[in-house]
Order: sequence, then C-alpha cells, then structure tokens
Amino acid sequence: MKKILGLLLILAVMTGVGYAATNPDNIVLTVTIGNIAYGVSISSASNDIGTVNFSAQQAFYIGTLSNDGNTMEDWQVRGTNASGPSAGSWSLVSTIPVGNEYALMLGTSVAGAVAPTWTDAVDASSVTTAQADASAWGQRADVAYTRGLWSRITMPSSSSQSGQFSFTVSMWGTAP
Repeated sequence: MKKILGLLLILAVMTGVGYAATNPDNIVLTVTIGNIAYGVSISSASNDIGTVNFSAQQAFYIGTLSNDGNTMEDWQVRGTNASGPSAGSWSLVSTIPVGNEYALMLGTSVAGAVAPTWTDAVDASSVTTAQADASAWGQRADVAYTRGLWSRITMPSSSSQSGQFSFTVSMWGTAP
C-alpha cells in the first residue's frame, strides 16, 4: 500500500498536479447584454378630469399601461406642478394639499377593472404619489405586462386663480 501511495505521489509531482494545487489562479469574465429596450406605453395621451371642488378627491381611469419593451423593467413615474391661467401654478405635494397645492396618486389594476383601493390620507406611502422630485414608483413589469392605470387627484383647499389647470405625468422603464 505504501508503494502504491508513493507511486501516486511521484506521478502527481511529474504531471504538475502538486504544483497546480499550491498555485491556483482565477479569471473574472464579464458580459453585458446588448439590444435591451425598455418601453412604457400608455393608451391615452391626455385625460380631462372634469370639474372637481376644493379639498375634494376624484379617482379616474387613465387607460392601459403596458411594458412594450423586450425585457422586464421597473416602472418609474414623475409628476409636474400644475400650470394654470395667467402663469399661475399649484405645487405637487405628497401631503394633504392646502392653498395652491395638489396631490396626485397613481395605481394599477387588472386592465378595465375597478379602481384600486386608495388610502384615506394622501402621503408617499399610500398607493403612489407622483412628486416633482421623486422618480421611484417601483412597479415591476414583465414583457407584455398590461395593467389598467388609475389616478386620484386631491384638490387644493384654495387657489389664487380659477380656471383650468394642467400637469404632466411621465412614466418610463428602468432595469430591475
């Protein structure tokens, strides 16, 4: 038995097995996926909410929201301040709005189904608030994923102007 072990040891040294075991080396290989296309499609380009009273909330269906890219993505959202007549504006806030402020929440549901369940308070932790300085909605969408897109506006308690106000909500996809 000792002779066989001795022969194996000599063969191992001669073939370099002993050397390789004491001086290992590694290489790190990386690859980047090409041809990635993130895409968000909203079936409606504009939406008239109608007339909503001061301090009131109004939920409304925007349209169908789809991932029309070629990979899974996280949907992001950003809202703008509302511009009104005579260069007036309302600030977009994530709290309960007061004078010249408004809040906007976005939610999804099965396409064409009823509105999502909204919380009573308007804050960043409820369904989602599109803030002028925030860009993280965090909804993950696989390729061809389609949902109904809903919104709820909370009107200001007062306004220095009357008339029609408009705002933009932008959505895009990013790597998960």
